[in-house]
Amino acid sequence: MRFTSTTSAPIRRAGAGAVAVAVAVAVAAMLSASTPAPAAAGGVALATDAICTNVITLYITPGFSVRSGSGTVTSRGETGTLPCAGRLYGHRITGPGTFAVEETYTHAACLSDRSTGRVSATIPTTAGPAHISGALTGRRLGLVEFVEIAFANASFHGTGPVLPTLGTCLITPITRALVSITGTLRG
Repeated sequence: MRFTSTTSAPIRRAGAGAVAVAVAVAVAAMLSASTPAPAAAGGVALATDAICTNVITLYITPGFSVRSGSGTVTSRGETGTLPCAGRLYGHRITGPGTFAVEETYTHAACLSDRSTGRVSATIPTTAGPAHISGALTGRRLGLVEFVEIAFANASFHGTGPVLPTLGTCLITPITRALVSITGTLRG
């Protein structure tokens, strides 16, 4: 179906992914604009309140398979993208950041796993790049990951899809996956 505007220029419909991103950005902008940060002594805002979506390729060793097992997950450095809208430690976030993941997983199979590890991130703010790191706790059910990260004076809670990019799990172990987690960073 083709739509036309009053200027006769063709109008194209956005895909579901583009609409979801646009809605998330709009909601994040409204939240950051409508929620004032609490002030510390001297009137300096110190609050963290942001909505973030990370996208990263993870390398899984020895991989998720039909047999339950344990192993490691790495991003091989700060290779993930981390667009956020809001504030980090009282400073407005000014663009997408980067992040890294190092995890150990246990009781992992095709349908689930539990993991613990470390996350480090660099997020650009009005005060310059902020480097943060924290303890990660993850739980995967099927192709959905639930993540909690405890940073100094802030925490992240998010959920998102795990898309295998190397391996099927049933025939060969999943040894690489694209993960995208959307959640809130507050503190």
